[in-house]
Amino acid sequence: DETSLPWVIPSPNMPTLDTATAYPGQVFLEGTNISEGRGTTKPFEIFGAPWIDGYELVKKLNELNLEGIKFREVWFSPTFSKYKGELCGGAHIHVIDRNQYRPFESSLHIIKTVMNMYPSHFKFHNEYIDKLMGTSKVREALEKGIDVKDIIKSYKGELDNFWELRKSYLLY
Repeated sequence: DETSLPWVIPSPNMPTLDTATAYPGQVFLEGTNISEGRGTTKPFEIFGAPWIDGYELVKKLNELNLEGIKFREVWFSPTFSKYKGELCGGAHIHVIDRNQYRPFESSLHIIKTVMNMYPSHFKFHNEYIDKLMGTSKVREALEKGIDVKDIIKSYKGELDNFWELRKSYLLY
């Protein structure tokens, strides 16, 4: 929207700018047994599972005070993909400040929170999540109980190098 160009849907599962804003972090839910909202009108903006209590999850997530986002409880039944036709409890991620929102970190907090709340239900699809993340280290750290902030800190040097490198490629 900052370019004044019209939004062109790049994928059937990315119908809005809000979806595109949430996607860089929420895509990692594809590597878990949490529905990433495919089969709904808000893919990647809503997420959940039949075994999740939306009220409790949203309470825990909002207590984290993650930068640039708030959560609202939702119930949804996907028309396809994970949990097709099943009622899922979960959350709707609302990006309220795109400049502060940290998609990757926020989604790690979502995954960690669901892991802690539902240890007997939550599952990674190991090969897929590792492929999405480009490494098994993040999944393994989450499974070991390492704090999300420590996981993020462990990549700070690489991220700083990336931010510097990318400057010469920015178009606007």
